[in-house]
Amino acid sequence: MYKVQHIPTNNWFALKEIPLNKYKSDIELRITQNILHENITHSVASELDEQNQVMKILMPLADDSLSHYIDTLHNNDQFSKDNLERQIQRYATQVLNGINYLHDNMIVHADIKCDNVLLFNNHSTARITDFGSSIVLQNDGLINARQMIGTCDHLAPETIFHCQLGKQSDIWSFGCMLLSMFTNTSPWQPLISTIPAPNPMNIAFKIGTQEIGR
Repeated sequence: MYKVQHIPTNNWFALKEIPLNKYKSDIELRITQNILHENITHSVASELDEQNQVMKILMPLADDSLSHYIDTLHNNDQFSKDNLERQIQRYATQVLNGINYLHDNMIVHADIKCDNVLLFNNHSTARITDFGSSIVLQNDGLINARQMIGTCDHLAPETIFHCQLGKQSDIWSFGCMLLSMFTNTSPWQPLISTIPAPNPMNIAFKIGTQEIGR
C-alpha cells in the first residue's frame, strides 16, 4: 500500500497493488467498484499494469486502521474504560452494517479482522477493506473454498476442518474481532499460551476442535 498525491488537486490517496492473480484481483476490483456503502471501502480508479503484472487500485486515504487505533486507545491512560467500550460499540455496529450489506449481496468477506477495517472522517467511520479472499455465494449455504483462507485465530471451525465458507463464517470472525478489540490481544490468547511452539496450523486446529469451538 502506498500513499500518493494527485498533483492537480493536492489530494492524497491510498494506492494498492495486487499481484495479477486473476481471481484475487478480479474479486477485489469488482467489490470495491460496484458495492457502494458507507462502511465498505470503495475504489476511486484502477489501472492494469501489465509490465509489472499488478492491478493498481486507487482508494481514499484512511486516517488509521482499526487495529492500530484500538491499540492506541488501550495504551492511553487518560482514556476511560467507558469511553473505550463506547468506541468499540460504535465501530462494531458499523462493521456489522458493512457485513450485512455484503451478505445481502451474497458476498462473504472471508477475512474479517481489525486489520481489515479502516477509519475515515476523523476516526468516526469504519469501513471494511481487503476483499482479495472474498467469495460470491450462489445460495445461503456453505461452499467449498479452494484452500483454507483467512487469519488463523479468526477462522470458523467449518473453514478449518472442511475449507467451507458461508455467511456464518464472517459472523464467527466478527465475534473474534470484537473480543480482540476488548482485550487488545488475540481472541484465543489464553488457549494459544498453552500450545508449545504455536504456529498458525496448530492454533487453527485447537480453535476448531469440538471442545474449544462449542
